[in-house]
Amino acid sequence: MFKSLKNSGDLKDSLFVEAPFDLCEQSAYGVFIGSEDTIDGELPKYECIETISLLKDGSYEDGWYIVHTGLTKGSLEFQFEPEGGDFDINELVIEYQKVNLSELSDDLYGELNFNVLSNILYKGDFIDEYDEAELIDRGIDREVHILQIKDEKINTVYKNRNYLEEC
Repeated sequence: MFKSLKNSGDLKDSLFVEAPFDLCEQSAYGVFIGSEDTIDGELPKYECIETISLLKDGSYEDGWYIVHTGLTKGSLEFQFEPEGGDFDINELVIEYQKVNLSELSDDLYGELNFNVLSNILYKGDFIDEYDEAELIDRGIDREVHILQIKDEKINTVYKNRNYLEEC
């Protein structure tokens, strides 16, 4: 099916490019974050809750893969004041997903290797202010990579940028 779509020129109008998120097994949505970022000069606890990678148990599995990215220079801001006392950095846990797709590169943002902020907890509870904060979006740059992995070799078969440009 994929080959016939590519050969016909209809691939960019297909589900593979128009709605690849419907085909996802793994996804990460949020703001990029370092694992050493401090808050007022203090380092909170960071917990990686998932790693998204093409590697499975240290090797590549043969198959076809779709990698969809929607990157932006967005930002998120919120204010948090703990109930009943002073803020204790030792009670703060920042959960993130590690995206390790360094085999691929976004034309604008570079290597796909980063951490995505997933949740922020204080004393074991989710911080509502973070969950309710509005993402200030400055426009999304989308890319779809369609890959074939065979015998540990990655071949980018198709790449589409912003639903328009085929690479």
